[in-house]
Amino acid sequence: MKKMKFLFGMLAIGGLVLTSCSDDDENNVVVNDPNGIAGTYELVEYRTPGETDIDKDGTPHPNQVDETDCYDESNIVFNADNTLTYNYRAITISEGIGTCASAQFGGTWEITGTSGNTVSIRATYQNATNQTVTLNFTKTGNRLSQTTLIAQYPNIVNNVLVYSTGSVTLIFEK
Repeated sequence: MKKMKFLFGMLAIGGLVLTSCSDDDENNVVVNDPNGIAGTYELVEYRTPGETDIDKDGTPHPNQVDETDCYDESNIVFNADNTLTYNYRAITISEGIGTCASAQFGGTWEITGTSGNTVSIRATYQNATNQTVTLNFTKTGNRLSQTTLIAQYPNIVNNVLVYSTGSVTLIFEK
Protein backbone atom coordinates (compact mmCIF):
# COMPACT_ATOMS: atom_id res chain seq x y z
CA MET A 1 0.00 0.00 0.00
CA LYS A 2 2.92 2.37 0.65
CA LYS A 3 3.98 1.89 -2.95
CA MET A 4 0.49 2.85 -4.10
CA LYS A 5 0.62 6.02 -1.94
CA PHE A 6 3.54 7.25 -3.96
CA LEU A 7 1.99 6.40 -7.30
CA PHE A 8 -1.29 8.04 -6.38
CA GLY A 9 0.50 11.01 -4.85
CA MET A 10 2.07 12.07 -8.16
CA LEU A 11 -0.17 14.90 -9.29
CA ALA A 12 -2.25 18.01 -8.67
CA ILE A 13 -3.23 21.39 -10.20
CA GLY A 14 -2.90 25.30 -10.09
CA GLY A 15 -5.00 28.50 -10.58
CA LEU A 16 -7.30 30.52 -12.76
CA VAL A 17 -9.27 33.73 -12.36
CA LEU A 18 -13.04 33.81 -13.01
CA THR A 19 -15.26 36.76 -13.84
CA SER A 20 -19.02 36.64 -14.14
CA CYS A 21 -21.27 38.05 -16.81
CA SER A 22 -23.82 40.79 -16.33
CA ASP A 23 -27.00 40.09 -14.37
CA ASP A 24 -29.07 39.51 -17.51
CA ASP A 25 -26.76 36.64 -18.43
CA GLU A 26 -26.54 34.90 -15.04
CA ASN A 27 -26.38 31.32 -16.39
CA ASN A 28 -23.21 32.00 -18.38
CA VAL A 29 -19.70 32.47 -16.99
CA VAL A 30 -16.98 34.25 -18.90
CA VAL A 31 -13.56 32.93 -18.00
CA ASN A 32 -10.56 35.20 -17.82
CA ASP A 33 -7.94 32.63 -18.84
CA PRO A 34 -5.01 34.58 -20.30
CA ASN A 35 -2.64 31.71 -19.48
CA GLY A 36 -4.79 29.08 -21.25
CA ILE A 37 -4.74 26.68 -18.30
CA ALA A 38 -8.28 25.26 -18.38
CA GLY A 39 -8.52 22.02 -20.34
CA THR A 40 -7.55 18.34 -20.41
CA TYR A 41 -3.88 17.37 -20.31
CA GLU A 42 -2.95 13.82 -21.35
CA LEU A 43 0.12 12.08 -19.89
CA VAL A 44 2.68 11.79 -22.69
CA GLU A 45 5.86 11.12 -20.71
CA TYR A 46 6.76 9.33 -17.49
CA ARG A 47 10.51 10.01 -17.39
CA THR A 48 12.74 7.97 -15.08
CA PRO A 49 16.44 8.58 -14.22
CA GLY A 50 17.60 5.83 -16.57
CA GLU A 51 16.18 3.68 -19.30
CA THR A 52 13.85 0.85 -18.31
CA ASP A 53 12.67 -2.19 -20.25
CA ILE A 54 9.37 -2.90 -18.50
CA ASP A 55 7.98 -4.82 -21.48
CA LYS A 56 11.22 -6.88 -21.71
CA ASP A 57 11.44 -6.46 -25.49
CA GLY A 58 15.15 -5.67 -25.38
CA THR A 59 14.68 -1.95 -26.11
CA PRO A 60 14.75 0.18 -22.95
CA HIS A 61 13.34 3.72 -22.83
CA PRO A 62 13.61 6.59 -20.33
CA ASN A 63 9.89 7.25 -20.98
CA GLN A 64 7.81 4.48 -19.41
CA VAL A 65 4.81 5.47 -21.56
CA ASP A 66 6.79 3.81 -24.39
CA GLU A 67 7.16 0.63 -22.31
CA THR A 68 3.62 -0.14 -21.10
CA ASP A 69 0.01 0.79 -21.77
CA CYS A 70 -0.65 1.01 -18.01
CA TYR A 71 -0.31 4.81 -18.27
CA ASP A 72 -2.87 5.12 -21.10
CA GLU A 73 -5.77 7.42 -20.25
CA SER A 74 -3.86 9.16 -17.45
CA ASN A 75 -4.85 12.81 -17.55
CA ILE A 76 -5.54 15.91 -15.54
CA VAL A 77 -8.53 18.11 -16.20
CA PHE A 78 -8.12 21.71 -15.02
CA ASN A 79 -11.55 23.30 -14.81
CA ALA A 80 -12.12 27.05 -15.19
CA ASP A 81 -13.52 27.18 -11.62
CA ASN A 82 -10.10 26.17 -10.21
CA THR A 83 -11.13 22.57 -9.57
CA LEU A 84 -9.43 19.58 -11.10
CA THR A 85 -9.94 15.91 -11.81
CA TYR A 86 -6.89 13.67 -11.93
CA ASN A 87 -7.37 10.32 -13.70
CA TYR A 88 -4.30 8.34 -12.76
CA ARG A 89 -3.17 4.99 -14.16
CA ALA A 90 0.07 3.31 -13.19
CA ILE A 91 1.90 0.05 -12.63
CA THR A 92 1.75 -1.60 -9.23
CA ILE A 93 4.18 -4.35 -8.32
CA SER A 94 3.68 -7.31 -6.04
CA GLU A 95 6.23 -10.14 -5.87
CA GLY A 96 7.78 -9.13 -9.19
CA ILE A 97 4.45 -9.04 -11.03
CA GLY A 98 3.20 -5.76 -12.46
CA THR A 99 -0.45 -4.92 -12.88
CA CYS A 100 -2.21 -1.80 -14.07
CA ALA A 101 -4.07 0.20 -11.45
CA SER A 102 -6.19 3.31 -11.71
CA ALA A 103 -7.68 5.96 -9.46
CA GLN A 104 -9.51 9.25 -9.81
CA PHE A 105 -8.98 12.24 -7.54
CA GLY A 106 -10.68 15.61 -7.31
CA GLY A 107 -9.00 18.74 -6.04
CA THR A 108 -8.16 22.37 -6.66
CA TRP A 109 -5.48 24.37 -8.43
CA GLU A 110 -4.06 27.87 -8.40
CA ILE A 111 -1.49 29.92 -10.27
CA THR A 112 1.53 30.61 -8.05
CA GLY A 113 3.58 32.67 -10.49
CA THR A 114 4.36 33.59 -14.08
CA SER A 115 7.57 34.37 -15.92
CA GLY A 116 7.35 35.13 -19.62
CA ASN A 117 5.31 32.31 -21.17
CA THR A 118 5.87 29.98 -18.19
CA VAL A 119 3.17 29.58 -15.53
CA SER A 120 3.68 27.90 -12.15
CA ILE A 121 0.66 25.99 -10.87
CA ARG A 122 0.01 24.36 -7.51
CA ALA A 123 -2.48 21.47 -7.43
CA THR A 124 -3.87 19.91 -4.27
CA TYR A 125 -5.99 16.79 -3.76
CA GLN A 126 -6.66 13.98 -1.28
CA ASN A 127 -5.02 10.66 -2.20
CA ALA A 128 -6.44 7.15 -1.68
CA THR A 129 -5.34 7.16 1.98
CA ASN A 130 -6.96 10.58 2.55
CA GLN A 131 -3.64 12.43 2.77
CA THR A 132 -3.33 15.86 1.20
CA VAL A 133 -1.06 15.82 -1.84
CA THR A 134 0.35 19.02 -3.30
CA LEU A 135 2.06 19.00 -6.68
CA ASN A 136 3.83 21.88 -8.38
CA PHE A 137 3.53 22.08 -12.15
CA THR A 138 5.22 24.23 -14.74
CA LYS A 139 3.18 25.09 -17.83
CA THR A 140 4.91 26.21 -21.01
CA GLY A 141 2.76 26.36 -24.12
CA ASN A 142 0.42 23.34 -24.04
CA ARG A 143 2.74 21.23 -21.86
CA LEU A 144 2.65 20.71 -18.11
CA SER A 145 5.56 19.15 -16.26
CA GLN A 146 5.90 17.96 -12.67
CA THR A 147 9.05 16.48 -11.11
CA THR A 148 9.29 14.43 -7.93
CA LEU A 149 12.92 14.24 -6.80
CA ILE A 150 12.63 11.13 -4.64
CA ALA A 151 10.06 8.82 -6.18
CA GLN A 152 9.53 5.10 -6.57
CA TYR A 153 9.12 3.89 -10.13
CA PRO A 154 8.85 0.47 -11.82
CA ASN A 155 12.15 -0.92 -13.10
CA ILE A 156 13.67 -4.20 -14.24
CA VAL A 157 16.62 -5.36 -12.10
CA ASN A 158 18.16 -8.78 -12.76
CA ASN A 159 15.19 -9.54 -15.03
CA VAL A 160 12.71 -8.93 -12.16
CA LEU A 161 10.18 -6.09 -11.97
CA VAL A 162 10.92 -4.02 -8.84
CA TYR A 163 10.58 -0.47 -7.56
CA SER A 164 13.62 1.77 -7.90
CA THR A 165 14.02 5.21 -6.36
CA GLY A 166 15.01 8.39 -8.16
CA SER A 167 13.77 11.55 -9.82
CA VAL A 168 10.62 11.11 -11.95
CA THR A 169 9.17 13.73 -14.29
CA LEU A 170 5.62 13.57 -15.61
CA ILE A 171 4.77 15.53 -18.75
CA PHE A 172 1.21 16.20 -19.86
CA GLU A 173 0.07 17.75 -23.11
CA LYS A 174 -3.16 19.63 -23.86
